[in-house]
Amino acid sequence: PVTARVVGAVLLGTLLVAFPGIAVGSGRAAIWSSRWPVAVAVALAGARRIVLWFATLSLAVVLTSLAANWGTAANMFSQLHSSTGEAVLQLGLSALLLPNAVAFGSAWLLGPGFAAGSATIVAPTAVVLGPLPVFPLVAALPGGEAQPWGSWVVLAPVVVAAAAILRTQWLYPTTQWDQGALRGAGSGVLAAVAVTLLTLLASGSIGPGRMQEFGPHGLDVLTHG
Repeated sequence: PVTARVVGAVLLGTLLVAFPGIAVGSGRAAIWSSRWPVAVAVALAGARRIVLWFATLSLAVVLTSLAANWGTAANMFSQLHSSTGEAVLQLGLSALLLPNAVAFGSAWLLGPGFAAGSATIVAPTAVVLGPLPVFPLVAALPGGEAQPWGSWVVLAPVVVAAAAILRTQWLYPTTQWDQGALRGAGSGVLAAVAVTLLTLLASGSIGPGRMQEFGPHGLDVLTHG
């Protein structure tokens, strides 16, 4: 592993996971949030709801694609000639990598897609793949050419975000248009940054050669988000 990347990932994980967990568990988060302007608190609540709903949609897309290509996954299992213990281990590894697949699915839904090796792209409007490792979760990748309805996929995140903001505004109503717009736009920007950070954590090298590039490009995801 690259030392700088490992240290950066640990620090980022501490900032995104450990710090909020300690703040919530100790009760400090409730004290701090009571001092924030209402618009900031509502924007954070809206961003959290957008990310959770969007992650749920991305998970549904990944599982649907995996189910649709279950024959390919089963064929990979047969090619590996795995014993029962090895098959269970591969299923366990696939389950551990499912959050990474969800992050890839979110980049696919947003439009820019992700790389599955050097000089490849998996996006709603373009699919260019090369040789891939024989691993069951890889079967979820779409094969062949992009579908004609691919350009409409990018509307799904917009609908999810709008529904999440509508729910947030329902729970924290305001009669001022500028406040409502500020809360909604703030939630969208914060959610875009959060999704970008999660996709960056899920990306990286998975092997030598062309497998050194695997995952979404952070700047593209942020721009589309």
